[in-house]
Amino acid sequence: MDSQPTLILAAPAHLLIFSADSRKNATILLGSAPAYIISKDPIDFCTELRAAGTGQALAQITWRDVLPDVITFPQINATEMHLRKWLQKAALPNGSLAHIMDTGYGQFILKTHPVHRLALFHEGDLQTPVAYWQSDATAPVALVIQARVCPDVQVHIIAAFIVREFKLRMRKKANQVVLINR
Repeated sequence: MDSQPTLILAAPAHLLIFSADSRKNATILLGSAPAYIISKDPIDFCTELRAAGTGQALAQITWRDVLPDVITFPQINATEMHLRKWLQKAALPNGSLAHIMDTGYGQFILKTHPVHRLALFHEGDLQTPVAYWQSDATAPVALVIQARVCPDVQVHIIAAFIVREFKLRMRKKANQVVLINR
């Protein structure tokens, strides 16, 4: 009997849709169901990522004025890590800057992208993003995460995108203030 080639379709990517164009206060939908909630406490300057169904804290980012910003993953280990150690700035072989996130599933490289604004790549493949922003004027902002990404890493990816997007927006605001004051 002759064997027939089998076509295996890749699983569709996870499309996480943000309810608002905010990385501080938003509900993140998976399909039409709330999956995560991002909230910022103005008193202790903490941004928290929680599971929508249980309210369980998954990541906490503490923004500080003098001391280094820190991140905590309560479900993994409740130890605070400096953001600059968790997302280490590095120069890529082509000279561009990126941030390296080391996980138990290998290293991921988060960098600005000409099409997606921010894109995340797995080590060894800087051509095909495993996660990226999807945004246009007619649809809400979404984070696309490829299905092949281990679910345990998904919280790290969301937190990394929140941190880098916040930093990019703060840099843009600072540049606008400088231009206005000239």
